[in-house]
Amino acid sequence: MTTTVPCPNCDRALDVLLGETVCSVCVSDLRRLLEGVASERVPAPLVTVRTADGSLVQRRAIDGGRLVPGLAMALEAAIRGELRHGTSVRSGSVVDARLPLVATAVYQRDELVRTLASAAAAVASARGLDRPERRLVPLAAWWLQHLAGLQYRDDGPALVQQMSTALRSARAVLEHRLDRRVFRGRCDAVTESGEACGGALYVVPPAATVTCPLCGTEYPADERRLALLRAARASLVTATEAARALQGLGVAVEPATIRKWVQRDLLHPRAHTPAPGNKPLYRLGDVEQLVRRAAVPAALRHAAIRPRSPGA
Repeated sequence: MTTTVPCPNCDRALDVLLGETVCSVCVSDLRRLLEGVASERVPAPLVTVRTADGSLVQRRAIDGGRLVPGLAMALEAAIRGELRHGTSVRSGSVVDARLPLVATAVYQRDELVRTLASAAAAVASARGLDRPERRLVPLAAWWLQHLAGLQYRDDGPALVQQMSTALRSARAVLEHRLDRRVFRGRCDAVTESGEACGGALYVVPPAATVTCPLCGTEYPADERRLALLRAARASLVTATEAARALQGLGVAVEPATIRKWVQRDLLHPRAHTPAPGNKPLYRLGDVEQLVRRAAVPAALRHAAIRPRSPGA
């Protein structure tokens, strides 16, 4: 007699005699999300041509294909501020990466890398496997090779849910309609089940508050902006990415200014992008600190030369 219990992630039936802890449908959904991380090159269509001897053959142009960007490439393009409304992404969706979303893309990319890498470390340690490189495409490729058996692990439900949520959250940053909203993080209110709500918080400036669309919890908009900024401070970005990310969070600076700080030995790169680009990467928090430090003397100078009012 087969004993079934509901899957903790979706309530579908599990076969506990086989040792299932999470259903195959949830694992398949995760696989589909992981398959959308890497970009895909779609080959050029076959065309029929007539050869010199009069026969008909089918040929495919070697340079006529097109590249459909995956989630990893789309996030990087969003961070650089290069995506625009209507750009196609794998899964047939459209993206819009306006400037205020740059910081959000940085945050979601780093959160996704952390989640996939943490889960991979747990599985690799248990199975004696090599851990993947901490970048989105290698992490997704590693997981696509090692998903088998995940539905029989005790921590399988948690790992599947964490990775699926992180992948969907990263894609949700890119898949919204063009509007004036800016992202202010996710709702951390505790629900009746004891878990964080996780609703996406969007606000239209200059509104003072932002309300969670799921649970109705209200937050001061500026406090959420600062919280998002704190979370993004550890991110490693180029000078251009840093300027766009900070501008999206209300801190104005130009890429040229950041490069001048580097030349003056005030800012040092923490890493570099892979070859052949080899661009210097800076900690966003380091750049922000220099921006705020530079703003203080300027404010004092303006105050010093301001004309005094009569009778003061």
